[in-house]
Amino acid sequence: MCSMSHAPLPDKDARGRFQAGNQAGRGNTSAGRHQTLVNQILAKTGGDLSSLVNVLISIAHGEKQDKSTPSIKERLQAIEALMDRAIGKPSVQVNHSSADDIARDLMASRLMLRLLDAQSDMPPMIDAEPTSTIQSLANYQ
Repeated sequence: MCSMSHAPLPDKDARGRFQAGNQAGRGNTSAGRHQTLVNQILAKTGGDLSSLVNVLISIAHGEKQDKSTPSIKERLQAIEALMDRAIGKPSVQVNHSSADDIARDLMASRLMLRLLDAQSDMPPMIDAEPTSTIQSLANYQ
């Protein structure tokens, strides 16, 4: 067996990482854009993000935003954003492989909207009859 010692390539360090200034090793190009966006949000809010959270909560409750009432889809998106950030995203993605899974998830969404409607001053967004809600959601998509 021949044991050869490999010297690092001229554009890489001893651990095989690109050295500073190497065009092939630019790093995470999205990190700069992300940090710029974070800095802009913090500058506009003065570091107090509660105003953004309050907007998401009001959308989830179905309160009017700029003279229009949020749709069910927008309300669910606001709920998802709040839950993802408060609890964390689910570690396993749900694969809707059967009608039972879809019906269960739809009923869970209906329950969440009913809970929000109960806490809101707005008229209910969900019908008492599940069939009409399922049909309206099917037509909505």
